[in-house]
Amino acid sequence: MIDSETGRFWNLERAEGAIKGAFFSEEIKPGSSDDDPKLRFTEIRGLIERNERAIGDRTLSRAISSLVAKNQLKKSGVGKGILYALDIPRSERLRAFARSDSTWVTRSADVGGIGDGEKGYAYYGVPEIFRERYRRRLQRAALGHQAEIREILSDAWDDCAEAIVKPSRGRIPRRVWSVGQRATYRMNRLLLLGSLGQGYAARLWEVLEGTIPGALSTCQKTLGVTFAPETPIHDRISIAIAKVVGVSREEIQPEMEKVMKRMARDGQRTRPLWEALTPKEQERAGMQVAATVSMTACLTSVVHV
Repeated sequence: MIDSETGRFWNLERAEGAIKGAFFSEEIKPGSSDDDPKLRFTEIRGLIERNERAIGDRTLSRAISSLVAKNQLKKSGVGKGILYALDIPRSERLRAFARSDSTWVTRSADVGGIGDGEKGYAYYGVPEIFRERYRRRLQRAALGHQAEIREILSDAWDDCAEAIVKPSRGRIPRRVWSVGQRATYRMNRLLLLGSLGQGYAARLWEVLEGTIPGALSTCQKTLGVTFAPETPIHDRISIAIAKVVGVSREEIQPEMEKVMKRMARDGQRTRPLWEALTPKEQERAGMQVAATVSMTACLTSVVHV
């Protein structure tokens, strides 16, 4: 498609991509609101021409009409008051940004990097000449970021407990509620620790498997951590831990049984609070826990806290 007003080449696909890019640039600019940006025709053209060659009105109009027909742009208003908004699901946009970030990380790794597997951080794109000069400062920044993430996750898990504790208050005897409140927070602490471990382990095995294909299955066979379906959970945990730390199951079993008994007691003490919730409150609390587990595992698979 030749742009009749500039004499320069614009094909429809490239013009559509430039329009989407204009909306993306508005979404991520500093100070932008959480609402999807709405742009006039002239604003779209101005944003495109910041980084691209000039595009004529006829070409831009055809590309916009094409995106509207594909239900990728929404049109509202009439006359000079017509506004356009990008109508692409947020999940698709996030995947596009994730692919872009992944590409840049890979390119940056070719430049160099600084990292510490034990402390759980890595920076890519640091040339060799700067490694020692900035190592300590970058490490402090990484550990500070980890602390911030840890605080956010701790608050998120406290919110999960609050979703059970707050609505149930006043619906059951005060002493039963007080005991259940403490038990609920203890259980959420354990869930937080478990989710942190889940995220870190997932990342660790992904890296190891990418470096040494087959490492995960080999390690599982070596440790002998496969279990029959009827094996109790506390037996599975104690066997796996004993294998990893190199002690007998008999040495670790007593402590594991204490932990499991405490968890069982806390579960019983929390139950009256849970049963005091309405079905809608139970559904909301369950969804919040599931979402927090997912967020914890995903965040800590990249930032190990």
